[in-house]
Amino acid sequence: LVFAPWFESGQGQEKQTALEITLQGARQLAQPFQDGKGSYHTDIGTFGWLRKADRTDQQEHWHVFMDHTINIEQLLWASRHNSDPKEAKDWQEKALSHIRTISRTFGANRRPGKTGTWQRGYFDQNVNSPTYTNFLFNEGKQGWRDDSTWSRGQAWFIYSATTAYIYTGDPEMLTIAKDAINYYLENLPDRWPGEQRRAGDFIPPWDFDYALQKNAATERDSSAAAIAVAGMIRLLKALPSSDPSYGSYREAIDNTLLNLTSFQYFPDETAPEMSLLRHGCYHHPAAIQPTQIYDTGLIWGDFFFINALAEYQDLPDT
Repeated sequence: LVFAPWFESGQGQEKQTALEITLQGARQLAQPFQDGKGSYHTDIGTFGWLRKADRTDQQEHWHVFMDHTINIEQLLWASRHNSDPKEAKDWQEKALSHIRTISRTFGANRRPGKTGTWQRGYFDQNVNSPTYTNFLFNEGKQGWRDDSTWSRGQAWFIYSATTAYIYTGDPEMLTIAKDAINYYLENLPDRWPGEQRRAGDFIPPWDFDYALQKNAATERDSSAAAIAVAGMIRLLKALPSSDPSYGSYREAIDNTLLNLTSFQYFPDETAPEMSLLRHGCYHHPAAIQPTQIYDTGLIWGDFFFINALAEYQDLPDT
């Protein structure tokens, strides 16, 4: 949470008010879906809402949006500060169920051996349907295609799964977080096959599959790199140095931050810039519709970049 460090050091009425607001927000987020209200579907096990799938069957289904997975931190943080143990446990279980369900349906179910993720997923919410609660189909939305991996969506999931592990220590969350990170790292330009490889380039294209299948020189998304590296730093701080992934994750973190703080992405201080990071890709014209928002600064890129730099200072020297 943005205000969590301030809250921990705060005092008096302001601190109590902040806690009450956060608890109330978590309570509202955790409301079970019933009679068209509430954001948690108990049978499906995810947060979401009803939405018409306008790119597929034009029907209303239970819709889960990858960008919103980071909202589970509000539940997990609030559960730690909730004096009602029953309610706190309920919040934590719902947050974990959300990550677990997304991992099972948005990623591994797509193609054998692939754990890349989508932006939207739809589940059958018709209680009279023989496929009630089943995952139905996906939409790429800001990615290239419905079956391609949008890099910022992958980054959102890295951060969210890592957050779930940090707060709970659940070993399944660690496995899910590592799977998401490994897919991300294995598809960066530094790992591309043959002549497509761009050694030392740890900034992802806006869509992994588009870059490899259509245009390796397509626009990068610095905001995806910032979100992913912030999540990896969080995870590394919770892992022992003896963990098999520790060394490779630390190397990826160092290389990503080296890229992001280079003149290519970090602007000259004399240049009139609206953001800290250059070369973010909100969405791309090849994916949705004509737009100019595919090579620009993005506010969430700046936020997670600053977050990553602050957290990086606490990592032990290698």
